[in-house]
Amino acid sequence: MAQAEADLAKRYFREAQQKADAILASRVSPDVRAAALLVAADAAYGMYAYPLAATRYGEFVATYPAASEAPRAAMRLGWAQYREGDAPAARRSWITVVNRYPTDPRAPLALALAAEVASQAGDAGETRVLLDRIVMRYPTSRYAGAARLSRSILALRQQREKDAIRDLDEVAKSGGTAAVDERAKLTQVLTVPRAELALEARAIPPANGDSAAGSASASPGSAESDPYEGLAVAIDARDPASAPYVLHGLALGAAADRGWGSPRAGALTVRLVDRYPTYPPAPALLAKVAQQAVAAGEWPTARKAYETLAARYPNAGARSEMDFAEALYRTGSPAAARGHLEKVAAAGGAESPRALLKLAEISEAAGDRRAALTAYNTLLRDYPRLPRQPESLLAHARLLDEFGPAYRARSLLRAIVESNRGEVAGEAAFRLGRMLSAEGQHRDAAEWYMQAAQLSPNSATEPRALVGAVSCLVAVGDRAGAETVYQRLQRAAKAGPNDLAAARTALGGEPRPAVAEPRPAVAEPRPAPRPAVDPKPAQPRPAEPRPSIKEWRDVGEGSVSATR
Repeated sequence: MAQAEADLAKRYFREAQQKADAILASRVSPDVRAAALLVAADAAYGMYAYPLAATRYGEFVATYPAASEAPRAAMRLGWAQYREGDAPAARRSWITVVNRYPTDPRAPLALALAAEVASQAGDAGETRVLLDRIVMRYPTSRYAGAARLSRSILALRQQREKDAIRDLDEVAKSGGTAAVDERAKLTQVLTVPRAELALEARAIPPANGDSAAGSASASPGSAESDPYEGLAVAIDARDPASAPYVLHGLALGAAADRGWGSPRAGALTVRLVDRYPTYPPAPALLAKVAQQAVAAGEWPTARKAYETLAARYPNAGARSEMDFAEALYRTGSPAAARGHLEKVAAAGGAESPRALLKLAEISEAAGDRRAALTAYNTLLRDYPRLPRQPESLLAHARLLDEFGPAYRARSLLRAIVESNRGEVAGEAAFRLGRMLSAEGQHRDAAEWYMQAAQLSPNSATEPRALVGAVSCLVAVGDRAGAETVYQRLQRAAKAGPNDLAAARTALGGEPRPAVAEPRPAVAEPRPAPRPAVDPKPAQPRPAEPRPSIKEWRDVGEGSVSATR
């Protein structure tokens, strides 16, 4: 027997097997027979004679279940069965190791192998049960992290996103790289003969009792500042087949923690799309990142997401083009943004009006005021009933006031005043007053100026409007009215020294004759249909007449009524 064991140690497998078989054929004590069975089994395994090895290991486990070598023999029985192509039998043998010898250091490895074989066989239910057993019964083993990682991949395949997020978060924060390494070793060892010997050796604590190299859990000492990024890099490098699921889960976790528009969620999703563009959920995930980043104002994230979408999935809808344009503009690329907006506007779809509005805003912000006016005019021509915010109408009116025609500017300004209150309406009334004053219609201009002050009290428009009203009243010879308005100007919250000085200068002026509004040689073109104005959230109010000059003056001597 000693000679057989010596031959086995020297890897003289055939000689060791012959000697062991001779002992088994004779009458020997149970202890000697047990030793001979193990030598015969190990020798057959060393010669890749897996059927014979499985027979010898099986006989040993059945005959000597309480022997100290029984756990090793049971483990090796599973390997022999797996190597000869009987994966179901191997799985049963490894589960037997755990059931019979739960405290053996090989038990976590046996469970991990059984779970991996069940996964390869497509038995999702059994895989989940075995992975749960590893995590619950051996939470400190080196295979607990790998089990959580495998369990998260299974959960994503079964669309159990919350379970996947929970496991991946735990893996990432407790040393994701180690979990990836252990899982990769498990899958590799099943395909490389004799690699299992080193794996089994790692499962046994060293003789000096130092358990750090044995069943200790994976250390969380990841060097990466972001544990999610560390896990993403590791799975991408070591296990490309599983990486799409892990990246998907990490993106879900980042979104649950910080929102889909967060830089972390965006970076993980872009990595998923760049590396695995054919992964079915990838386009929808990236679109969600892009949309949520726009909603959250995370413009760099939104731009990167839309750029990746455009490169990988070029058939994006008009809504995506609009948001992409906004992201480009917000990140310093107005010319590129205008190109996308022009494309949407020219398509004539449901998003075209919004594209024209945004194109006008971006063009004006970029200093191309004529292009902005062209966009606004196209919008008014093609979509005259489109509800528009008063700020948009005011911007349009300003450009018409600058480039003409003036009658269209007046139409827009009147629409703003009739439907709104506040500073925008005040600004519109002020501009109407200024236009009429420039044409010499000082009486009407004074009324618009005073309405501007009334609509926007305590604003920057109020003192400008009051100064304009003083100047117009002086021009028509109504000094008493001008004095009254000047007193109001002195009480205005935003009136500054320059405003008061301008008003005093106007009070020192002489009346100017009114200039009749010139009649055009041909009929003035009929104004375009008045655009709809978005109502403000406030309750509807009845139309208010423009205040007369009289409302701004003390009732007394010299009072003059002003009507239109």
